[in-house]
Amino acid sequence: MYQQSESDPAAAVALAMPGSVRAALWIINIFAVIGVVGTVSLVAFVDAEIAGVNTTGYFFFWVLAVVASFFRRGGNGVRVTAIILAVLQAFVALGSMGANSDVTVDDSAGWYIVRYSPGPFGLLAALAIIVLLCQGSAGRWFKRPRAA
Repeated sequence: MYQQSESDPAAAVALAMPGSVRAALWIINIFAVIGVVGTVSLVAFVDAEIAGVNTTGYFFFWVLAVVASFFRRGGNGVRVTAIILAVLQAFVALGSMGANSDVTVDDSAGWYIVRYSPGPFGLLAALAIIVLLCQGSAGRWFKRPRAA
């Protein structure tokens, strides 16, 4: 997994991103794309107001996607930021699930819109991201020595 650098034998350079980090990266990107496609579809076919509320449900996935673009070269701060954003996304998903649990008819103007956010799948994805990024291999990846 690690190889000695020719210029500095003491510095170890990681060869490949661990599977846990790659899996977290995939989950983040898939949900970010689902959020974009869903929001654009809602704007085009339903209502811009509903699409705006859908943006709230996927906002942290979109920010996570930006942070995930730094997974290859970022330090441990990138990992911590991603974990914090995943926790916030889990709270958003819990809120959407709670708002949807007692709505049976779409007669209230505010609460039914929340159903367009990721809901239980967003919660499961956020929890998976947290677990994957808290693994030891992910910690070693983000704390690895960097070549200058």
